[in-house]
Amino acid sequence: MSKKIAVKVIKMMEEMKARRNNWETTWREVSLYVLPNKDDVYTWKNKSRGEEKHERLYDSSAIHFNELLAAALHSIITNPTSQWFGLKTGKEALDRKPKVKSWLQKLVREIHNILNNTNFQSEVHELYLDLGCFGTGVLRIDEDEENIFHFLSRPIYETYIRESYKKIVNIVATEDIMSNRQAFEKYGMESFGDKAKDMGKKLDDEIEIIHIVMPLSEVEIRGLPMMGKEWVSIHVWKKGETVLRMKGFNEFPYVVPRWLKTTGEVYGRSPAFKALPDIRMLNAMKKTVIRGAQKMVDPPLLVPDDGVMGRVNTTPGGLNSYRSGTKDRIEPLLTGGRPDIGLDLIREVKQSVKEDFFVDQLQIREGDRMTTVEVSIRDEDRIRILSPMSGRLHFEFLQPLVARMLGIMSRRNLLPPDMPAELRGIAPQVRFASQVEKALRAAEGNNINRFMGTVGPILQVFPESRDILNGDGAIRFMGDILDVPQEVFKSEEEVEETRAAREQQMQKMQQQQDNLATAEVAQKTAGVLPLKSGE
Repeated sequence: MSKKIAVKVIKMMEEMKARRNNWETTWREVSLYVLPNKDDVYTWKNKSRGEEKHERLYDSSAIHFNELLAAALHSIITNPTSQWFGLKTGKEALDRKPKVKSWLQKLVREIHNILNNTNFQSEVHELYLDLGCFGTGVLRIDEDEENIFHFLSRPIYETYIRESYKKIVNIVATEDIMSNRQAFEKYGMESFGDKAKDMGKKLDDEIEIIHIVMPLSEVEIRGLPMMGKEWVSIHVWKKGETVLRMKGFNEFPYVVPRWLKTTGEVYGRSPAFKALPDIRMLNAMKKTVIRGAQKMVDPPLLVPDDGVMGRVNTTPGGLNSYRSGTKDRIEPLLTGGRPDIGLDLIREVKQSVKEDFFVDQLQIREGDRMTTVEVSIRDEDRIRILSPMSGRLHFEFLQPLVARMLGIMSRRNLLPPDMPAELRGIAPQVRFASQVEKALRAAEGNNINRFMGTVGPILQVFPESRDILNGDGAIRFMGDILDVPQEVFKSEEEVEETRAAREQQMQKMQQQQDNLATAEVAQKTAGVLPLKSGE
């Protein structure tokens, strides 16, 4: 059985390799200009450590723009200083219950606190860099004994992916090179069977290890304790066709978001793909302008034939001896070049690349002074630009990420205590709470504010019309929009008790005032005595 599974995994890997040859060519070129630190598409298995990565570049604008895009995505989608997601049950009536809402908010805060003590922020930033350059990001979420979660971002050229019929990535495979010594340390000598003895004689020799994670339904596994797991992780020694390790997962441990996906394709397309023609042109133009400027600063020389004694010395302060005679002198060759004309064209092309990476749209320029209306319009523009992308990231990145973390926390009994009975057996749904979503929800709050401003004068003329408004509902609704903690609000029972006590106090005060008024009337009446007859 182990041999059969190993052969199937190797065959799946070869098929996935064959399907992405064209992608590797494109990834190689965009990485040269946009993400040179990851310029290892063809050499990542045997790359040289510490080598220079920018020697082919004459312009680094695309690198900078991709970094700005990644920083903007990081701030807008997974800002570490704010809660960038929320949870709900999917049932509106249940979501309104204060106990349910309060418990879900506690769970969200607990997850955010755990995330801020892990390596999530550093790894997710690498994911955003990969999205801007390659169009596909890969993030693995593992359980960690110390920090609960551990994250690992890998560039797409180190991984191979396949989609389900729903167009969701459900198979991720990697191929790693390690020495026999490292393989023994990781898997144990006994995993290699009879061949371990020969391998032990050559500990520095390298072998290829395939690691694939896929649905359990993709492979027939009998007699192995998967314990009801839906996903299986298999490590295979390629040359020996041997399964080294097999493990089950309750959730898919990878999230693989794509920036943009064309019909029929598995891998995503990035802003760098769109900007690549301009990036090539910008690099070539910068090279030409630099060469032109060099000729202006250090022009070529006109040297009379057989007029100079010895070699021409072009160093500053250098002396040259030449034979006397008419025009027997060294002169500069002035080409009349205009590098400044090239700079204008460079600025134009650079602005085009900048727009392809959405830099102007995602950032508010320093020194801008805008009114509240102008800020609102700018936010709406950003929302329109980011809505398609944020929707895909919500579905392919945020939802599976939070589901994986919730599963790990549940198995380790790290959920907040006192879970409401209504939530048992219900899988919480993820609500996007990034700046994009908050801006969309804030628009609903603005509608309420505009409505109240509009009906305010009417209520002054017709105060009885206040009865049509539900003030409690409006305040709680605004609290939901602004993600106000449930602890700020009293429960409906507490509100009723407070109002009943206030009504009782008002009645008591009214009774005291009535009694006082009655006593005053009685006192005044007693001071006027009735006259006797005959007086």
